[in-house]
Amino acid sequence: MFIGISVLIILVYTIYSAAQNIFSLGTLILMFVLCIPIQLFLHVYFSYAIKNSSFSGIAGFDSKTEYNVNEVKKMLVQIDLHIGIMTTVYVFLFCVLNCVGLEIEWLNNVLILIYCLDFIGAVGIINYKTADRIYRKEEDRKRAKSSIPATVISLVLFFAEAVVTFAVFEVRGIENNTPPALKIAGLMILGVICTTIGLLVESSNIKKWDIGNEKYKMSKVSVVCFLISVIVLAAMWWCEI
Repeated sequence: MFIGISVLIILVYTIYSAAQNIFSLGTLILMFVLCIPIQLFLHVYFSYAIKNSSFSGIAGFDSKTEYNVNEVKKMLVQIDLHIGIMTTVYVFLFCVLNCVGLEIEWLNNVLILIYCLDFIGAVGIINYKTADRIYRKEEDRKRAKSSIPATVISLVLFFAEAVVTFAVFEVRGIENNTPPALKIAGLMILGVICTTIGLLVESSNIKKWDIGNEKYKMSKVSVVCFLISVIVLAAMWWCEI
């Protein structure tokens, strides 16, 4: 239903904006990306996973872990519903902003950032709330909950790296394919690599954790990687271009 509404909004926008000579290809592409690659594709995949009880393509799924299949399906339904509603709302907002003639580019950027935060936050919160129900074994529940801090830190860092990169380019007026642009891009890639390594190391650390004999502690390697990512973020903002 929500996909149909999004498509209808896009069609109405295209016809109305063309008739009023206010059509924006950028706005159309943005609404299309939200509707098709995100809203439609995720809905199709979630529907397939729920119907066939096939969850291998879902991030974090481990075939060796025993799940309560019905609870996993309920979790996917919640995520799918939230993404559907949220995406339709944002498609409508982008349509309205362009149709009323508000030429405020930074507002579109803010909405995109809020959308990303909402998307990541909703998936994280739903996973956290259902952790006690989707795992059959207490051991798996503990591992899942212990992985939350590293996951949250990683997501925040990934998001911060994207935001800081965009902000630096905008505030300092850096053009693409220039030495300053390459310098910032290099720092961003370094930060992403460090964050990814920290997340992977911590995932391995949690899998090796002997729950019965020791208290969980985040790996020192992960902590160092995350700290390096923070330092890189500061370098991106304060370095001389």
